[in-house]
Amino acid sequence: MKAQGIVAAMLLIIAGLSGCATMSGDECLTSDWAAIGYEDGARGYTSDRLSQHRKACAKHGVTVDFAAYRDGREQGLEEYCQPGRGFDIGVNGGRYNGVCSVDLEADFLDAYNAGYHLYSLRSNVSRTRRRQSTQRKTSWSASERRYAIKRPSWSMVTRPRRTGCCCSPT
Repeated sequence: MKAQGIVAAMLLIIAGLSGCATMSGDECLTSDWAAIGYEDGARGYTSDRLSQHRKACAKHGVTVDFAAYRDGREQGLEEYCQPGRGFDIGVNGGRYNGVCSVDLEADFLDAYNAGYHLYSLRSNVSRTRRRQSTQRKTSWSASERRYAIKRPSWSMVTRPRRTGCCCSPT
């Protein structure tokens, strides 16, 4: 039983470590480096992503086409660095990694900051609502206790007993 748990844990660790590589051997061999660069740029990855690809492919004896990757990444960054994308990233609480060129960054950051401000406001409203809900639950029980102390509960009040049915003569 214990041995099976250890084996399962080892398999999970090995699977987790193999997930660190950005590309498999087959992907390295058949890659269009301009397309990979474009995808990385369009997702807003930093230039560190190329070194991750390079290390993953070096394990398989494949070298990266740096020029093709760089050209593709620049095209992808043009797509990524649009104000609409900046707003979407900000409003969803995403992070900006400083990847946009100087000519695109100002408009991107204006939109990103507006979106992030909205994200912050929404987060504060949600946090406040959760606190209020918790406080209401706490205060309701305290309120009920105070009411019970000040006034007798209905079960404690003596009511006249009825004899017989209300519809039948007594």
